[in-house]
Amino acid sequence: MRPACLAALLGLAGIAPAQDGFAALYRRAEEVRLSGQADAAAVREAYAAAARAFLLLPAGSAERAAALPAGAFAAWQAGQAALAADLCREARERGPEDAFLVEMHVRALSDARREDDALRVACAARERFPAAVTQALRGPRGPWDDRVQAAADRLLRQGETELGIAGFELLAEASGRHPIAVGNLALACHRIGRSDAAERLFAEALARDAADATTWNDLGIVRRGAGRFAAAAEAFREGARREAPPGSGSALHNLVSLSLRTQEPLLAEPMVALRQVLQVRPETGLARRLALDLLTGRERWPLSSRQDNVPPR
Repeated sequence: MRPACLAALLGLAGIAPAQDGFAALYRRAEEVRLSGQADAAAVREAYAAAARAFLLLPAGSAERAAALPAGAFAAWQAGQAALAADLCREARERGPEDAFLVEMHVRALSDARREDDALRVACAARERFPAAVTQALRGPRGPWDDRVQAAADRLLRQGETELGIAGFELLAEASGRHPIAVGNLALACHRIGRSDAAERLFAEALARDAADATTWNDLGIVRRGAGRFAAAAEAFREGARREAPPGSGSALHNLVSLSLRTQEPLLAEPMVALRQVLQVRPETGLARRLALDLLTGRERWPLSSRQDNVPPR
């Protein structure tokens, strides 16, 4: 349901268009928004007036029940995200449920900083309203909502595995399978031990953008965690080749680290590579320590599983 249809529904539901009643104020707010001539503040205030009028409707009345979707939209447009989320929930519980309500509910929850709840609503509605969920999870400034991504990552770390993974899956779909979003899903799968799925997803991400040094580096981290050191070195090498300038990312550094710590000849001149890293990133403490160990001949450090816990981008 498009927002513009809500005003018409108010009339069909028999809501009296009193001079200062909700229906009249809502229609006025719609006219202000659709005119294209008012600034954002004027649009917000017009919807805020409608939202205030909605809250005056008698609780439990047929008038209020019929106006719930429009009341939720008015609150959302007025910047009252928490109220909009509560009204969306009530409207969906009363029914009938539709794609517009689902999309607005997810967006309002995100705007109210209730990203965990937004993710739960999105996951529950994904089968019935896939297009609405996809639209709701598209970010205001990017191909996906990074606030919901942070919630998915947090849930994954807290042990809510299925919900966290579902969140990364939904964000990948919302982004149109953007290679970074697909790579983030791959990292999430890796973190819960689904290494085969992670490999397949990294292959998809690299098929979409083979020039991304960070994706190659992350693939190397996954392979390193699985003990596939030669394959990890190849991924780090590919990432290092794409770093501009060389050493500005993590791939070259990780290649040196892997070569030193596994005692395998994965890199011909590790000190030359370390110098490249330190020239570009002199603050990199681990690279400095590796260089010192290489110069002094100290024992190589064992690999730590903590190195494999890479956050999403």
